[in-house]
Amino acid sequence: MKKLIFGLIATVIFGNFSYSQDADIVNSNCTLRIGEVVGKVDKNSFLITIDKEKLLNDFSIIAKESGLNVKYNLVEIRRANPDAASTLYGLYGFSNDGFTNTAISLELNNGVFSISKTGATITCSSVDCTGSQCTAINTGTIWTCTACSKKGCSKTTVVVIKSFEMESN
Repeated sequence: MKKLIFGLIATVIFGNFSYSQDADIVNSNCTLRIGEVVGKVDKNSFLITIDKEKLLNDFSIIAKESGLNVKYNLVEIRRANPDAASTLYGLYGFSNDGFTNTAISLELNNGVFSISKTGATITCSSVDCTGSQCTAINTGTIWTCTACSKKGCSKTTVVVIKSFEMESN
């Protein structure tokens, strides 16, 4: 009987522990999907090849899923770490007010950009920093936000873009 009670208590504890871990991840309802082609390299320029209005809407959905009420007015492909001679790229959305930016990791293969297999996004925002401050960058091992010289820069990394296979669930 003691083993049965201990087993039930352990199941409840471990069940709650695993639930709290899963609760930190939000599968996005945006229309973007892992592996989706979003751009290309053309004469050393990065061009977006899908509808920009669709992307702006998707970035707003991702922000809302991160707990932010933000509208975006600019979307572009850029190097994810401009300080390094790296081959890391991101699809960036910038808010109307200039205080929030969201990045999605991209893969570059044969001159074509697609949504990275990780599907993770990062959103950086601050009430006082714009421009190159409080911007999403990829250090090569993690995505983070650059420092802000005035007030703190907050980071959200909980939204995950679905793969095409997840749609059937």
